[in-house]
Amino acid sequence: MRGALNSTDNVGASATPNTVDRPVSDAYRPDIDGLRAVAVLSVLFYHAGLPPFFGGFVGVDIFFVISGYLITGILHGDLQRGAFSIARFYERRVRRIFPALYITIVLTLVGATVLFSAVDLERLHESVAWLAVFASNVYFMNNAGYFDAASEQNAILQTWSLAIEEQFYVVFPLALALLYRFGRSRIKWIVLGLALLSLAFSIAIVNVNARAAFFSTYGRTWELMMGALLALGLFPATANAGMRNWIAALGAALVAASLVVLTNETPFPGAYAVPACLGTALMIWANASGPTLVGAFLSTRPMVFVGLVSYSLYLLHWPMLTFARYWFKGDFTLAHALVVLLAAFAASVLCWRYVETPFRKGGRRVARRTLFASAIGLMAALAASGLSAATWYAGQLTETDKTAEAEREHAKAEPCMIKDTQTLKDWPAATCALPGSSGAIAVWGDSFAAHYFDAFKRLAAGSGRPLLLLAESSCPPILGLPVPNRPGCEPFNREVFAKLQSEKPSLVVLSADWMVYEKKKTIAEVMVDKYALLAQTIDRLRAAGSKVLVIGPSPMFPAPVPQIAAAETGKSGEGATKASYSRKFDEFFRRLQRAARIDYFPTYTLFCDSAVFCKYKDGTDLLFWDEGHLTGRGSALVLDRLAAEVPDLRAPATQH
Repeated sequence: MRGALNSTDNVGASATPNTVDRPVSDAYRPDIDGLRAVAVLSVLFYHAGLPPFFGGFVGVDIFFVISGYLITGILHGDLQRGAFSIARFYERRVRRIFPALYITIVLTLVGATVLFSAVDLERLHESVAWLAVFASNVYFMNNAGYFDAASEQNAILQTWSLAIEEQFYVVFPLALALLYRFGRSRIKWIVLGLALLSLAFSIAIVNVNARAAFFSTYGRTWELMMGALLALGLFPATANAGMRNWIAALGAALVAASLVVLTNETPFPGAYAVPACLGTALMIWANASGPTLVGAFLSTRPMVFVGLVSYSLYLLHWPMLTFARYWFKGDFTLAHALVVLLAAFAASVLCWRYVETPFRKGGRRVARRTLFASAIGLMAALAASGLSAATWYAGQLTETDKTAEAEREHAKAEPCMIKDTQTLKDWPAATCALPGSSGAIAVWGDSFAAHYFDAFKRLAAGSGRPLLLLAESSCPPILGLPVPNRPGCEPFNREVFAKLQSEKPSLVVLSADWMVYEKKKTIAEVMVDKYALLAQTIDRLRAAGSKVLVIGPSPMFPAPVPQIAAAETGKSGEGATKASYSRKFDEFFRRLQRAARIDYFPTYTLFCDSAVFCKYKDGTDLLFWDEGHLTGRGSALVLDRLAAEVPDLRAPATQH
């Protein structure tokens, strides 16, 4: 999932010209609350799938800049007045963060207990234990791999950004205090240097390890520090009203462009996060210098009110959306999402009014020592209960869940499917290039090729034919196709093709998740005709002396099959439910088949009827273990049918 939000007290900033070292003042800034509204609404619309906010995940980046500005302004002011207290700082954080967070977690656990399966409850409680020490971003970074259960199904996924922020504020206040004491004249430049290092790390790693780039505190620190630099007065204010308006408008345009141009497939954060963060900083800076038209819009009462409830709104909307998607599965629509968001807004108003505000601004306050002890005790209780509950639910898995988890682990351990950071030099030839007499078969594709590898090994062993198994996750067997977040895909495909030219297999089998590649994802892909590239790839294979067999689109289910099986009703009670498949690729492959350029097997026809009600079970045996990957039983059924229908698979073939 992309996008998460936190909030802090809005005390902040009206700088005047030539007051470079003056701290952010305590004057209330309604435009800051308006910016919070932009941030949270962007993320909510993105999560709802509301066009055109395909880049709405930048809402979290907007907020990081705001947070860095406000918190640093408070710290800088306290340090200049000689009033800095780390205990008082953390007291403010606890009063601001903990009450709504704790209520949200408790309500989420109650709702999940009613709705979720044992395996999903196990993962949820594990993540709660990590959240209790504000490390949920680390949990999601380590458990959001290609074959891991979709993190979007975790009802507390939104807390990853809160964890990053709290990790940052464990270190930054003390570091700022030390710099103020021993290097005051260099504070701005040291913070600027650290911000640039963090940005460089983010840019360097985003195409190498997208998960680490997204969830890592190191790759997000520069966003918080961008706001901090504003508060430290790196940029002098301006009294020129025209310049202020133009700068604020430029900032708004940068944010707006990010919201509508970026997509879920954009390598992010890295350089693509700079426009939204810079735009936010420009709006904060311009409105700190004086009034602007953008600031006037952000300061309107509706925008300010949404900003005031933004913390509760963000915390509550995600579990509510997750529960609704879990309940409706494939029937979940945009209309459902909008209804859920309206309900979340109503709930957030109540939470802000009766939970956030009393704890933060109430007249009767709990003593600081009692507050800290209570906060530590409650989070320790969450950690302990999370770990114990995860262990208990792990022992409550159904046979369906156990089968799916075993298949998942088997897929993750597949040695012949290399990672994006690897090359063909890392491919284990001893395991994935099996010897035989003649008529070699090569299987090339992504994980939807890899799930056939075991079945092809059995087929090759029975016929005595050599076998090459070549796959990279999320990398279709299409020469020259750029794939978002997979910089190693094009080089891997070039290496595979060179190997196939050298080995000259009799038959090359192509298989991939055709559904996902049917969708246009980025500007680079829009500029490329993937169908033409695939046709060229096939023709080049044929010119090199190989016949080509394409295993066509598999059915894609609206939710992980274990979830569907756990709620069997109607036709799903018979092990079948509504699914979909890539119609464009199916039509494309049928045209090539009619032109005698390929053999073609449309996988969905084995499992689905004419209305695309598709089998996900064969008796008690699962055929799929997630939304689309086949189990060992499912892939065996496909290969049995292929062997019966495609002569080139049954016996060694001569070169042609």
